[in-house]
Amino acid sequence: VRAAPRSMASAAFSTSAEELIVATDGPVGQLILNRPKALHALNPNMVAIATPVIQEWTTNDAVASFVMRSDPWGGKAFCAGGDV
Repeated sequence: VRAAPRSMASAAFSTSAEELIVATDGPVGQLILNRPKALHALNPNMVAIATPVIQEWTTNDAVASFVMRSDPWGGKAFCAGGDV
């Protein structure tokens, strides 16, 4: 997970992986899929990272909604599904 650019994120989580970018932009949480070579397919690591983040957002009054999208510069697909 990497933090989104400062212009996009008011708060972000980060780890060494860059497959999933987790950010907030005001009241909107963002999960940005970043695996263009795999057509942004979700893998177990991405799900393990996203699950507690989504759970936290659902109980956080500061986050009104969240969006899952792919990196806009990363290819032709939003998400090819699960990469198992």
